[in-house]
Amino acid sequence: MHNPPFRLVISPTSQAPIAKLSAPLLLWFRMATAAFVACIELHKLMEAFAKTVSELNRMQSAQTAALLRGEDFTFEEQIAEATRQRDNLKYAILKHQEEHGC
Repeated sequence: MHNPPFRLVISPTSQAPIAKLSAPLLLWFRMATAAFVACIELHKLMEAFAKTVSELNRMQSAQTAALLRGEDFTFEEQIAEATRQRDNLKYAILKHQEEHGC
């Protein structure tokens, strides 16, 4: 007879069920939890990247509109900084995916 992956035990103090996991199921659970946490980190990186790209596009559109109107555009430093942030986030995402496999 094979062992079930888990068994419920009633705690004598709280009368609440506590799952006793078998070793293979416990290992799977730990791996799945780690992957889920890694994906949360990837999600945060992707959100920051999307926000940065959106802001960069907004600034570049404003620069183009100003140039078409014959005006000077004085936000080159902000565009350069947003470009650096975009590139840093892009490489952080690639590094995270390589290290964590998600």
